[in-house]
Amino acid sequence: ADGTSFMKEYERVEADPLAGIGQLTGIRQMDDALKGSKRGELWTHAAFTGGLKSTFAINWHYNQSVYYRHSTILFSLEMPYRQVRRILVAIHTAHAKFKDARARFGIKKCLHYEKIRDGELTPEEKEFLKIVVADLGDPSNHYGNLHIEVTDPDKSDFTITDLRSKAELLYSKDPAILMLTIDHAGLMSSRN
Repeated sequence: ADGTSFMKEYERVEADPLAGIGQLTGIRQMDDALKGSKRGELWTHAAFTGGLKSTFAINWHYNQSVYYRHSTILFSLEMPYRQVRRILVAIHTAHAKFKDARARFGIKKCLHYEKIRDGELTPEEKEFLKIVVADLGDPSNHYGNLHIEVTDPDKSDFTITDLRSKAELLYSKDPAILMLTIDHAGLMSSRN
């Protein structure tokens, strides 16, 4: 009974190639093969501890916000907000738009996360960091909003109901949100 609606969906995607494109990761091989995650799809990325699942998720959200200008929600259930924010800023220091500024300050590729975390930047690196942070807050860049949500330290668990309530609240304030990631789902509690 779905034949008619299925063909309409196919013809819409055929007529508009962008209709079949989802939220791209920024990893060429994945994006070429999968064309991004589409609305309503669930992707599960699994790996052992240290398998870069969180790094992949944060990079994906960064790419969505900065390069594709989409708003997203990242539920970080194991890393605190400040850690995720530092990682995002460290990633942004490698953006191609800062090539001349990096050269001016004698920075090769990017600022190292550890030096940002530990407050060990040289005076030149600190000046460069100020430029990068100002860029992230500049509304004229039209970056998508990257909502970082962490668990409430006063709660002993975080459930699907909690996640859904928070996501719906954020979506009501920012209907441009196109992607949600849970890092990681294994830390969520179930009610039943």
